[in-house]
Amino acid sequence: MAFFILYYNPQKPNYDVKEFAVKSFNLNDNTLETDFKVSVEADNPNDKISILYEKGSMFDVSYQGTRICSGSGPEFQQPTKNVTMLNISLEGKNDLNSNVKDSFIEDQKNGKIPLDIHIYVPIKFALENSKSKIIDVMMKCYIEVDSLKRDKKSKILNKICHYKVNF
Repeated sequence: MAFFILYYNPQKPNYDVKEFAVKSFNLNDNTLETDFKVSVEADNPNDKISILYEKGSMFDVSYQGTRICSGSGPEFQQPTKNVTMLNISLEGKNDLNSNVKDSFIEDQKNGKIPLDIHIYVPIKFALENSKSKIIDVMMKCYIEVDSLKRDKKSKILNKICHYKVNF
């Protein structure tokens, strides 16, 4: 184990939500239809370890505890010493109760819409000719955006992100 640590110097990857864009946002009666794009920066700081992003990733956006859209990320291999931008499409169609709908409308008027982004990504470390077992990456971000207007990149006013890598 000491040789592995000294030779490979494994470091956990780093993640950050960089952009939040709205392709469509329609709130009619109590039905909300959304199509968002979330850009997540994935940073692999390792010199000798690449990262395999496996099938089964999940990305969700919630408002006041109500999931409003979801999607999944790509399967790919991230090279060593690499920063990759993941542009994830998230879609949803949901019925909202009147309190959540009214809050959405009020937050839009005030220009401060709080959203929770939950991300789960299964990865493997690839070193030379071997691969690790699946490692779970989980991220939770609270963001506050200025607007959810169609065909517009929302300005992220506040952002608090936490992630953990379960080896």
